[in-house]
Formats: sequence, C-alpha cells, structure tokens
Amino acid sequence: MLGASDGGVGVNVTLTVSTWNFKHLGGEYASAARVIEEIHSLGYGTELWLNWDSEPEFYDRENWDRLRALVGTSPTLSFHTRNDRDRMFEEVELLAYLGGRVLVVHPCVVSLAEYRQERPAGHPDVPFIRDLAAAARGHGVFLGLENIFARTFLDRTLEHVETFGERGGLGICIDLGHAEMRRGEVDDAHEAPETLIRDYGAVLLHLHVHDVVDGKDHKPLGTGSVDYTKIVDALREVDFHGTAALEIQADDPVATIHDGWQVLEKAFGDDLNR
Repeated sequence: MLGASDGGVGVNVTLTVSTWNFKHLGGEYASAARVIEEIHSLGYGTELWLNWDSEPEFYDRENWDRLRALVGTSPTLSFHTRNDRDRMFEEVELLAYLGGRVLVVHPCVVSLAEYRQERPAGHPDVPFIRDLAAAARGHGVFLGLENIFARTFLDRTLEHVETFGERGGLGICIDLGHAEMRRGEVDDAHEAPETLIRDYGAVLLHLHVHDVVDGKDHKPLGTGSVDYTKIVDALREVDFHGTAALEIQADDPVATIHDGWQVLEKAFGDDLNR
C-alpha cells in the first residue's frame, strides 16, 4: 500500500534512485535512456527527473511508447515535475500511461504567480492545485507536494485542498535533506525531518533521501547531520509503507548509491527493500 497504512505499527520502504543523480555528469549520462538503464541494472526503481536539459524532447508525447518500453522493467516509478506548470497535466497523464504512482511537485511551481520566487514559498495557488489533484485522481496517480524551506506552504495547501484517497490525489513528499537544512537554519525542532514525518504521516506518500553537510544538501548518506535512527522511529510510528528516492549528486553516483543502500540498510534492516 502507498503511504501510511491502516494496519499495525511498522515501516516498509522501497528505495528508488532519481535520474537527477547522474544529470550533472554529462558524457554518456547526458542520455536519459542510458541513465535509466544504469539504474535498472543496479536493481532499483526509478524517479524520472523530467527537466532533462540535454534532451528536452525526451518526454514529449511522440516518445511515450519508446519511454514505456524503456521503463517497463522498473519495479517502481515516480516523476519529479518540470518547473513548468503548463505541462503538469500532461505529466500526470504520462505518469499514468507508464504505470507510475507519484508525481513530486515543488511549491514554487504551484504558488501564486507573484510569490513563485519567494523563499520560503507560502502562498499556494489553491484552485490550480485542486484542479491538478482532481486530474491525478482521474488518472489514478498521486501528487507528492514537497517541502521546500518552511512548512507554511504545506500547511496552507492542506487546509484548502482535499488529500488523496485510494484512487489518487494530493499528498506529501518529505525531502529529508531539505527539512534537516531548514532545521539547522532556524534551530527549530518543529522543522526537523522526524517532526514533519509525524505531523504529516497520515498524508505521507514518498520521501527524498540525502544528507546535509555544513548547511549544504544532496550530500552522500552518512556524511552529514541527518539522523536516520530518528527517521526510522518516526516512520514506524506513522506506519509508513511507501517509496524513497535517493537524490545525491557525486562524482561516482553508482558508488554513492551502493554506499547509500548500506547506510539505510543499517538503519532499516529488513524493512528496506528495492
């Protein structure tokens, strides 16, 4: 089951890998197809980063059949939306066409126009988000609204937009590194990743996983300040059964994925899988 379950207290996390982990390298990894194949060869599901600069046409509609053949063997599939709200309804349709489940959305894309560059974003475009959530439900997929900086945007959105049901809709993606960075900036446990997990557990769909070193995020797991013992305890309390995507950019992404699995396996034990 996706997200928090109705059963006994526990946790089960399926680790996936974002294609963003390879995006900065160029060379052979400038090819989105090559990156997807690499991730699959390692035995992981995929989170597709749709804003692929070297091949902007890769996710265009005329390539959907090719893309479906390419991701058909992926054990799990999610998207990270482009920062282009004009294409978001098409992205929902594509996710459903490929058999994926969660479309991760940054608040800046679905903010009111005059606040889209605000840090932290705190002004959701409620009618737009309602329409997008309805489209997601209609296609049987889920929107994972991601935490960026302060949690105000999430709170205001959840006040006004119905959250997901069995057929899809709006939920939350907690980016553990973003939350840890925010906690350090304001020295406030209310912003800590384990606090967000507990507070949003009932609508939690998906996680982004990376570490924070000296106030900088997207670092290799185990090198920074994110406490995965606290993370696991919080996920167990909310009975989370869902997916988590590694979002780390390093010189050797394959080695970083392997090392990240080992760090998480030590924390989660048998509750972590691919």
